[in-house]
Amino acid sequence: MFKYTLIVLFGLAFVLSSCGSSRSEKDQLPCINKGSKNFTLRWGEYSPSKESMVGYEINIYGDISFYNKPNNNTQATVEFITTIPKEDVCRILGLTNNILLKTQATYAPGEPSSFLEYTIPEQSVFIRSVWNPKFTNHGNKDFKALLDTLNLLIPNAKELRNKK
Repeated sequence: MFKYTLIVLFGLAFVLSSCGSSRSEKDQLPCINKGSKNFTLRWGEYSPSKESMVGYEINIYGDISFYNKPNNNTQATVEFITTIPKEDVCRILGLTNNILLKTQATYAPGEPSSFLEYTIPEQSVFIRSVWNPKFTNHGNKDFKALLDTLNLLIPNAKELRNKK
């Protein structure tokens, strides 16, 4: 009897403790380890001459936001758009990691350029690939395909891009 009471009490304590969890614990993606808990994946258009970036970003919760950084000297503005399922974020991260392992970075800018940026501050990871969207070559073809896949996640992407 005592053993069953302990099991019930531990079970109840577990349930109550999980109800009070913060968003970072409760909504964390299953494919992210603790060392990567603040990753950000950004993609969009980059202007080398203006050093401006306009696009989107996704975080550990699956939140997708519109990202606009007019130049290197200004703070970026970020506007929430939508949240996608955790499974989709994990698939995107897996695809991104595979591409980054295959082609770690590319820098072949045009005016304007496409970019993909992957950061994990806890691990001092900052990877930015920049390429001219007018051309496809061995170094940028996977990044271009990933960019197309990421843009499919954005509802009303054309209207949002015209905001810039």
